[in-house]
Amino acid sequence: MGIGELDREAHVPEGTGAGAAPRTLAEALRARGDEGLAGLLRARPDLLSPVPNDLTQLATRAGTRGSVVRALERLDRFALQTAEALAVAPDPAPYPVLLALLTGDEGEPEIEAALPGAVALLREQALVWGEDDRLRLVRTARELLAPSAQHPSPTGLGPTVAEATAGMSPGRVQEIIAAAGLPATHDPVSAVAALTELFTDRARMGALLDEAPPEALSVLDRLVWGPPYGR
Repeated sequence: MGIGELDREAHVPEGTGAGAAPRTLAEALRARGDEGLAGLLRARPDLLSPVPNDLTQLATRAGTRGSVVRALERLDRFALQTAEALAVAPDPAPYPVLLALLTGDEGEPEIEAALPGAVALLREQALVWGEDDRLRLVRTARELLAPSAQHPSPTGLGPTVAEATAGMSPGRVQEIIAAAGLPATHDPVSAVAALTELFTDRARMGALLDEAPPEALSVLDRLVWGPPYGR
């Protein structure tokens, strides 16, 4: 059976024909030709044992923890960093958002030049799917790479605002809101949303940091490259 025959008889959902954006990894794989599927299987030979019955089964297998771990371990350093950035980006992430996460405000010509190749590699290995305006890291890879309060990420980044405040009392969250100069909210959900909006607004955060005391900036400097454990 040829590679292209894996899903020859599979039903193609309405709205997923040529030119339609894929809604799942299976649909993204279905849009590949034989050459694209062959590239995936060469890069991740474990997906062939045993031979999948169709592309839906192949996509499911490509998202299993063991297979994703093996695929991540074989990535070069920059491709892994790209995957790590996608793990902390919105899901899905537009390409410019991913680029900004890797280059910062100043921009890095070398990274800008290398990023398309890294994204193409992650797509080829079915770790990323979707068009450039909706890049999606497969869920298992996101779970492995995204930081949380219990499992710090290899990126050295801390948990999201929602994760960091998950165990806090409503009163403590309101104290943080007040300290950040934000108006009080009626519930923790809107408080976390307000903090998230503040922390993702570079101009507002820059202004807030300009007013921070030197001691607070010193702590932030130590946290930039990872948690202060053992320091």
